[in-house]
Amino acid sequence: MTKTSFLSLLYLVFIGVLFFSCSSPHKKEQALYKQHCASCHIAPAINSLPKTVWDSTILPEMAARMGIKEEGYNPYKGLSFQNQLLIKKSGIYPGVSAISEEDWNMLRAYIIQMAPDSLPDITIPKTPKNLSLFAPKKIAVDSFSGAYITYLEYEKESSSIRTGTISGVLSKY
Repeated sequence: MTKTSFLSLLYLVFIGVLFFSCSSPHKKEQALYKQHCASCHIAPAINSLPKTVWDSTILPEMAARMGIKEEGYNPYKGLSFQNQLLIKKSGIYPGVSAISEEDWNMLRAYIIQMAPDSLPDITIPKTPKNLSLFAPKKIAVDSFSGAYITYLEYEKESSSIRTGTISGVLSKY
């Protein structure tokens, strides 16, 4: 091997190492996010919620659902003893951690780092004053707390809306 070809090879190796080390500084965190945040639901874009929401609401609940106890967060707070018992039996909050503490701390820090401080203001277009093609009619789809609408369908034949709740109650409006 000549000196020139050796230097060329060394240069290519250096560029390759530099490229791969700089291409994705959060490769493990991204893999953890995809693995753990998309195992129960479609993983949201981290920038869709501000840091405060992730930190105070989403991450503590997510930790509890992965069997991690975060200081200051009680997933059973405000629930009756009967509801606590049902939730414990359901396994929503497992007793065994699904992720190591080190990986959880890395994932948590990554999400907080990537989340925006706040969301941009959204300009809502003004509704035209004269709506001649239809008349709006207000309906109370989720009139009581905890209904959890899980099904929504518009029926053309009867011009009505059908809803279903998590408890199996179907309604027609």
